Amino acid sequence: MTPSTPDRDQIKAVLARALPPDSSRRRVARVGRQLARDGRRYAHRMGSLWQHASQPVPSDPTYGAWFTDHRLTPDQVADQRRIAKDRTDTAAMDVVVVDHGDPAGLRRTMVSLEGQSSSGSNVTVTDPAGLAAA
Repeated sequence: MTPSTPDRDQIKAVLARALPPDSSRRRVARVGRQLARDGRRYAHRMGSLWQHASQPVPSDPTYGAWFTDHRLTPDQVADQRRIAKDRTDTAAMDVVVVDHGDPAGLRRTMVSLEGQSSSGSNVTVTDPAGLAAA
């Protein structure tokens, strides 16, 4: 003997007894059914988002690597100087360079500062004792 498949009217009758129309049980069941539908619909999307979120994150580049990727050509520096020369809204900048007794390092720093595209800076060179006194 094989069980027969209930027809649509039998299913409706069982549901009407278990979940009477306009009852709170029926409203809760409808919400549950909608949640199940929504859950199935979004399960795949949430899985792919989780997979993406759990991937390793690249670390920030070192300054050296960033600088290498953003190094300006002499023509670009000349263009910046030309544009900056006519600007009136540039910020004034005071630069304090501490000389630790390395003439070659101080020379490189000064050459670098002279090569900046902005001309509105004041440079003060001091030794560590002068910095501590300030």
